[in-house]
Order: sequence, then C-alpha cells, then structure tokens
Amino acid sequence: MFPYFAHFLREVVLLAAAVLPFNNGPPTKEVKRCDVVEINHFYNDKGELVFTQLICWWWNGERYEVASWRMLKDDTDLPRRMGKRWRTVYDVLEGRMVIVESDDCRETWTQYDPELLDRELTPQHKRRWP
Repeated sequence: MFPYFAHFLREVVLLAAAVLPFNNGPPTKEVKRCDVVEINHFYNDKGELVFTQLICWWWNGERYEVASWRMLKDDTDLPRRMGKRWRTVYDVLEGRMVIVESDDCRETWTQYDPELLDRELTPQHKRRWP
C-alpha cells in the first residue's frame, strides 16, 4: 500500500508545483498511450543489477517497437494499476507532466538491454516519442 501512496503523493506534489505562482504559465499535463509498459532489470555477467529501466512499447502492425524509454530511480516511478490501465508519471520538465498509460505491463530480468537491441531495427530519431 505504501508504494501506491508514495506514487499518488508524488503526482499531487508535482501537479501542485506546476500551478504555483512562480510558474511561467498554466500547467501542462500530457497523457501518452503505449501498448505495453516494461519494467526491465538489466544484470551484468556476474549477476549484479546494473540498472532498471521503463520501456514503452507500441505495436506497429508487424512487431513491438520501442516508443520511448527512461531509467527508473526508485519504486515511486513504477507503473501502478489505475482501473483497467497501468499508469506512471513518465517525465516532469518545467511544469510539463507526461503521464504514460498502457493496457499491459510486464516485468523482465535480462542480461541484455531490450531497448538497445531495438535500436538496430528502429533508430532513436525514428521512434514514436523521441
């Protein structure tokens, strides 16, 4: 229950910060959709955790393709079930909050980086959300 509350509290604080008088304009809240959100834990050859990343995948009609990705800092960044969808605050920059929603969420533990492998098929500059 605590991680859910921490995630909720983070959204409230970020939204409040966006509407404070020192902001240069109205808050912007953008919701982006993807088909699958993946929490990927990447381990090195010694079995040590190197990093955890959030990968947003979308179905392009032939295969899943990375729409965007970012590193996860702590458990408050993890996607949470909100009704029928998974939801996470993806990015907060200068009063702009980007929320990602997905119908599906998966968690993987790998010794390879799926996002890096996808770059061979889809270069970063051609991704859905660069």
